[in-house]
Amino acid sequence: MADAVSIAPDIYKVLFENDRVGVLSIRTAQRASSEMHSHPDMVLFAVSDCDWKLTTADGESVEAHIPADGVFYQEATSHAAEDIGASGSYAIAIELK
Repeated sequence: MADAVSIAPDIYKVLFENDRVGVLSIRTAQRASSEMHSHPDMVLFAVSDCDWKLTTADGESVEAHIPADGVFYQEATSHAAEDIGASGSYAIAIELK
C-alpha cells in the first residue's frame, strides 16, 4: 500500500521525518479526496474542524468529525479519504515508525 504523501502530495506534506517519527501537514479543500493509502500508528491534532469520510479497502465507510484542537490516536490503517466539511480541513499527524 502506498503512503499518503506519494498518493496525494497536494494534501499531505512532510514537515519533519527521522527514523522514529514522521510529521505530516494534512490540508484538504472542500470535497478534496485521496485514493487508498496507508498510515502507520499515529497521533492526529486537528488545527481546524475536520470532517472526513474514510473508506477501507473492503468498502466500509465511516464519517469522522474531529473538532478544532481535538487530538486522537489511531492504529495503523489503510483507507481512502474525502473531505465532507463545509470549508476544508487542516490537521497535523505524527506518524510513529
